[in-house]
Amino acid sequence: MHHKQTTDRQASSQALRQRAEALEPQLTGPLPVSAGAPVPDETLRLLHELRIHQIELTMQNEELRTAQLALELERARYFDLYDLAPVAYCSVDDKGLIVQANLTAAALFGVDRTLLLKQAFIRFIFKPDQASYYRHCQQLHASDTSQSCQLRMVKTNGASFWVHLVSTLADDEAGMAVQRIVISDITEQKRLGLAARQSEIARNLLQAQEEARRRFSRELHDRTSPNLAALRINLELIIATAPQSRDTQAFTDCVEDTRALLADTNWSIRDICAELHPPALDRGGLLDGINNYALLLARRTGLMVHVDCPQDNVRLPPELELGFFRIVQESLTNCVKHAQASAATVTLQLRARPLRLSISDNGIGFDPAAAETAGQGQGLRNMRQTVEFLNGHFSLVSAPGCGTQVCIEIEPT
Repeated sequence: MHHKQTTDRQASSQALRQRAEALEPQLTGPLPVSAGAPVPDETLRLLHELRIHQIELTMQNEELRTAQLALELERARYFDLYDLAPVAYCSVDDKGLIVQANLTAAALFGVDRTLLLKQAFIRFIFKPDQASYYRHCQQLHASDTSQSCQLRMVKTNGASFWVHLVSTLADDEAGMAVQRIVISDITEQKRLGLAARQSEIARNLLQAQEEARRRFSRELHDRTSPNLAALRINLELIIATAPQSRDTQAFTDCVEDTRALLADTNWSIRDICAELHPPALDRGGLLDGINNYALLLARRTGLMVHVDCPQDNVRLPPELELGFFRIVQESLTNCVKHAQASAATVTLQLRARPLRLSISDNGIGFDPAAAETAGQGQGLRNMRQTVEFLNGHFSLVSAPGCGTQVCIEIEPT
């Protein structure tokens, strides 16, 4: 490599010399000749060399000036492209500070560029998404290739927006390592995608609601029809025997049995109505609704439910309370029907953000991946879609013999 560079410099120097010699007669005229003693050849040679060097210097200066103008034009063009690019560019040093940013980045964050420099880049990451950014940086430093991710950032006024980040590692002019980040605002694409996803979820929820209506209809029939049929028989017996058997033991037993059937049927109807829409949810809020449902479920199935919520007086927007309640309802129903659990724990965190809900049981557990492959778990899909509809995060941990835990996180808007 060094030999080639030396050869290139020699060739360039020779070419410059040839051009200077070709121009020398036109630019300087003939060499001076004395009328007296002749000028020594060595003096003429030195004078010729001096003229050639002058021409070479002039040519080099002109080339340098032309190159400087071209460089300035390219630099101006580069900064125009950099500053006016439709995406934001930031360079972040090894301390996480912004050392360079274009005008688009300043506009995106809503701050003057001079105030943006030397700021910690993490400051502009939406706090719940900062862990995602740290993972992004770890993957970048562990790999030789660029890395990308989607997360939320915040403007200086606190408004959040979705971005697509692409990061690469490079050296700056001083040879220091920097992280170059390309930031594309994808808020509108997310909004459109979310709208389409919510439309799909809404359709699925309608189907789930229709399935729930069919299930409750069957349950209403199964839990009340036998009682009503027995009541009809008892009433016919009472009517037939009343005139002559008012004081017999059989008559008294029939009346008492009828009263018991009426009470049991009344409780069944009240339980089913409470499952369709719990009155306690409207009166006392989410915690009252869950506690009331847990008592009804324990009385009917024997499942012991412990509800842990230190913030017992917090009220949420109605759609969040109803969404949380339906998730608890579906989870506890799964505990009884599928998990064969004897106990479950419902834990709520309603003051801090994000809101958190977890339901764990001591049941037989299952393989979530296998259930998904087999097309099972409609209840789990309903819960997941409910959480997505509320812009939350759903996770499930289970394994055969290890019980099941459902976790929900929702960041209210």
